[in-house]
Parts: sequence; C-alpha cells; structure tokens
Amino acid sequence: MRLSVMCLAGLLTMSVSARAQSEKAEAAPPPSKHDTVSVTVEQVPGKNQVRVDIFVVNVEPVAGLPMPFKITAKDAKLRFDSVSYAGGRVEYFQLKTQNPDTTNQTVLLGLIADLSGTKPPLAPGRGKALSLYYSAAGALAAADVKVEPVLLSPANRLEFNTIESDGTVGSTIPTFVVGKAAPAPAKKE
Repeated sequence: MRLSVMCLAGLLTMSVSARAQSEKAEAAPPPSKHDTVSVTVEQVPGKNQVRVDIFVVNVEPVAGLPMPFKITAKDAKLRFDSVSYAGGRVEYFQLKTQNPDTTNQTVLLGLIADLSGTKPPLAPGRGKALSLYYSAAGALAAADVKVEPVLLSPANRLEFNTIESDGTVGSTIPTFVVGKAAPAPAKKE
C-alpha cells in the first residue's frame, strides 16, 4: 500500500511538473517582427551533400545565440559533416560550439561573443552568420531538406541573448524564415 501511495505521489508530481513546463513553453514571448534567423539550403559539389546557410538580422546588440535546429531530408538520413564560420557575422565570437545528434536529426549551436571582456556583442545588422554541411548515404536534393527550430533539453530554444541599455542580458525570440532552395546545378554533358 505504501509503495502505491508513493508511486501515485510521484506520478502526480511529474504531471504537475510537466504541466508547468508546458505552460512555461506556451508563455514564451511572440517572435520579434524585426529580428530574424533565416536559412537556405544549397546543393554543393560534394557527393550527396548540402549546405545550410544561416542568416541573422538583429536590431539590438547580441551577446549570445543558442540555435537548436532539426534538419531532416525527405528520403534520406542526414549526417552532420561540419560547420564554417569563415566570413560570417559571428566568425569573431569566442565560443562556438556544435552538438549534432544524428539519431534525432538535430544540431545545437551555442555561440557567445565574449568570454574575456575583449570582444563586442554582435552589432545590429544583417548578413550570413555561418554555414552547416550535411551529407547522406544516397541521393540528396536540397529541395528535400527541411530545417526547423526546435526546443532541446533542458531549455535551448532559438533566441538572441541581447544586451539591454542598462547592461543586463535580455531575450529576443527571432522570427524564423526558410528561404527557397536553389535548384541543383545543371549537369555538364
């Protein structure tokens, strides 16, 4: 009997906790109309490879960018190959991490501009931030690749950690936009 009561109490606690987390997720602020993260998927010359370009538009200085994405293909399992920050707006950031999960087809990018007190936050502006490279065992068309932001445990969501006028860190949820995939390059005969 005591074990049954403990199990029931445990289930009730988990249910209340899950409901609270669900309500918390639903209470997230609406996406900003001025700040965006947009992606395009392009075919690249490598065998069965695509490049996912990520562009950022921000109106406030941004200190950090958690970027969790689910990246899937219509008829293929994707494998994360690499990330390139070269020439991107976040190239100078001091912390750039990536945590790909092939099983769940997700990737979590963690970007922080300054760890030492010597780097500025990402200035307001627009442009390409970085590129992700993926491949598949079989044929892969850029048009069949789907990119979407996701919530990854414990609380990683697509957001801009902004620097407020009083020096505190705020949170802005950017609007997410998927650009049209470019057509595959014509084959030379």
